[in-house]
Amino acid sequence: PALISGWDDMFALLRTVLYTNAVWIGGVAVQYFMFDPKKLTSHPFDRFIGLTANAQSAAIIHCVMIVIALWLALNDPKRRYLLFYLMMLGLNGLMVVWTGSRTGSIMTILGVVIAFYSRAGKTILLLPLMVGAVFAGFKAATFVGVTFESTGHIISTADTRTAAWVALWEAGLQNPFAGVGVGTTDRSENSYLYGFASAGIGLFALMIVYTIVSAGLCLKIYRLRWSLPKEQRAWADLILSYNAMYFLGAHLEGYILGRVASHLMFMLFFAAIATRFIELAQEEKAWAAEYEEWEEGEYEYEYAGA
Repeated sequence: PALISGWDDMFALLRTVLYTNAVWIGGVAVQYFMFDPKKLTSHPFDRFIGLTANAQSAAIIHCVMIVIALWLALNDPKRRYLLFYLMMLGLNGLMVVWTGSRTGSIMTILGVVIAFYSRAGKTILLLPLMVGAVFAGFKAATFVGVTFESTGHIISTADTRTAAWVALWEAGLQNPFAGVGVGTTDRSENSYLYGFASAGIGLFALMIVYTIVSAGLCLKIYRLRWSLPKEQRAWADLILSYNAMYFLGAHLEGYILGRVASHLMFMLFFAAIATRFIELAQEEKAWAAEYEEWEEGEYEYEYAGA
């Protein structure tokens, strides 16, 4: 939060995230063109994993980047970055599709809907550019030999979660007070159950508190947004969007327990933005109330003088 003194500093923070995303994609390109492209996918179906361990890990990075790139394309006052944002939107959209991840796809849809529900008109105007960016990325990838067999997994109806959840629950029941230890179970498809299985009911309770506190802050941000101009309301929508993506994904992946994980950093960034959003919004509200009192006092003074 110390990096954010005003509204404009938040843009710089988000641009930094997107620059890092560009470096990450550059690493993928180096691996693909200069070394072994097969290392970027997993079998079966050649699902994209990038520089991560599996397709799900890659998808939950790129889905957040899609929302950030699209949000900046619509809201950043420095329009010279627009082409960069559209390029990153296209590349990240392409990579989510390449992962074949249903989790990443659902998180992307939820994030976009919440971030732009109040600005549907402007989003629709940019839709041709968005589609063009994804299409250009798809054509470029096809040209260099990328195959997209993995896309069929997105519309698959196979249940890949229930058995994992049952296994985590049963592991937790083996030692409900202390858990069986991180890494003892080979399943991690739910952060809450993974916490229960790994460290018992105490960690599970802490995760519930964490979720409730986050929900309370989101509710506070939602209430504050209505007292702000539409440009600043967009920040509230973005913060709410990320939190919705984060906690939805936490029910499908175990990243809340990750000691080295992309969402560990994303949450730190968005928590900092949320903290400063609340403070700046309250300052704006106080200034508005003070100005209103001053206007009323000035009017009464002039009336009394007359």
